[in-house]
Amino acid sequence: MDTVFARAAQELEKSHDIMLVTVVGSAGSAPRKAGSCMIVGAEGRLVGTIGGGNIEYQSEIKARELLEQKATLLYPFVLNETATDGLGMMCGGTADVWFQYISAESATWRATIQATTQALASNKGGWLVLSLSGAEPCLLSAQKELLAGTLPADADALCASTCVRTDEFFSFPLPTKERAIIFGGGHISQALVPVLASVDFYPVVFDNRPEYTDPALFPCAGATILGDYLAISDSLELEPSDFAIIVTQSHAFDYEVQEQLLHHELAYIGAIGSSRKTRTIREKLREAGISEEKIMAVHMPVGTEIGAVTPAEIAISIVGEMIAERAKQRAAQ
Repeated sequence: MDTVFARAAQELEKSHDIMLVTVVGSAGSAPRKAGSCMIVGAEGRLVGTIGGGNIEYQSEIKARELLEQKATLLYPFVLNETATDGLGMMCGGTADVWFQYISAESATWRATIQATTQALASNKGGWLVLSLSGAEPCLLSAQKELLAGTLPADADALCASTCVRTDEFFSFPLPTKERAIIFGGGHISQALVPVLASVDFYPVVFDNRPEYTDPALFPCAGATILGDYLAISDSLELEPSDFAIIVTQSHAFDYEVQEQLLHHELAYIGAIGSSRKTRTIREKLREAGISEEKIMAVHMPVGTEIGAVTPAEIAISIVGEMIAERAKQRAAQ
């Protein structure tokens, strides 16, 4: 979703009108569920997807037609091979698609798109509310404060953990990503951050060296933090949903960071290290009074065993393991 609204903001800044194409409802088997969206311009689909295949192709055609007409429309698609009004798809379900015309001259839409882009970049959440009558949209913060647009009368009912559709409105929550805190800004971290960002983690880099917390070194990171490895809590508040990866510049710092993290409940802790280093650090943690259960819960050596050698390969190994752990935790919720 980040790329969809970032591209929308860019197009409006260039004075290009666009269509926001959003699945607002589905029944039976459908390629994508409510909230899936894409941006279509005069030349066709620009970014995003509502499921691919014929539904996306036909939606792109319809969006370009509506863009020329400067019109907004709700259209039901039948995803059936045999129905006379079907798309020849095997899914067998239906999908309601909202085609929202957005004029580059609309101050409200420009402000709403810009605020949505900023909310997604900050990972703070919120709700985007579309009017199914074509009226002005609105953006609400995670605290249900109006950030842009016009506040609906029944705003509270639209602020849910899933998409909500009424006769008048469609709202969807802005996704928040699991924060991945990387302790150490060296070569592995530099390879790791863009991969994490590409699979919807929110990377944060923590280092005690100014040159390794330069935002220019990590353009895909949500934030960089210059802090003290011996006093992490002075500059970082840890959350139970956090994923942590320890790849500092020394074994001593790796131990100090891991010891502090094990006093918190986190979603995942991974630490780089050889078999010897792993044994040494685990023994020191036992001496420090850390329970065996917590020590053995740390993914150390971190990453899936794929014979990784280079920083890029190690990054793939680590992210693969994190994706698997994230999926397991989501399934258990």
